[in-house]
Amino acid sequence: MTTPPIVICAGQSNMDKMIPVLRSLYTNYEFLNAAVGATSITQWQQGQTVYEDLISMTQQAIADGGDIRAIFFSQGEADTSILERAEAWKTNTQSFYTSFQADTGLTLLPMIYAQLGADYGRPFWETVKRLQAEMQVHRTKHMVTLDDLAYGDTPPHYADYEVPAIRFMAVFKKALGI
Repeated sequence: MTTPPIVICAGQSNMDKMIPVLRSLYTNYEFLNAAVGATSITQWQQGQTVYEDLISMTQQAIADGGDIRAIFFSQGEADTSILERAEAWKTNTQSFYTSFQADTGLTLLPMIYAQLGADYGRPFWETVKRLQAEMQVHRTKHMVTLDDLAYGDTPPHYADYEVPAIRFMAVFKKALGI
């Protein structure tokens, strides 16, 4: 039996909430959940528990013969309250991704990442959002925009996760040429 292609899903709680929708809409893919709510990008750095758990999960999938096609990443909300963390977001995210590629051997794996949605009052929201837009110039990094989506009762969590899931998959398919 052939195993479905794998997408690693990491980041904060919006990714965690989107995974069940991805699984229901795209049954021909396996979505591995490495998302951890309320995490700063600093927790996704080499040597940190969250990062090392992601690497272990990815390496196990590779060892099991998995065909990993992309990493979906939704992160940034936790870094919008403190100026220093917001200003370091792009550098820290690039460090995360470079380390991930090196530690897994998946050097051409595309990272499909969400840009923050509409600002809901965090002091450095727009700083992180701007840095996210700047990061997509690399051939293996592709951004999903979510500005137009409504938040639910607890921003920055969306009212519905079907549209974000569809957008992630559309960017993923475009990045892979499928």
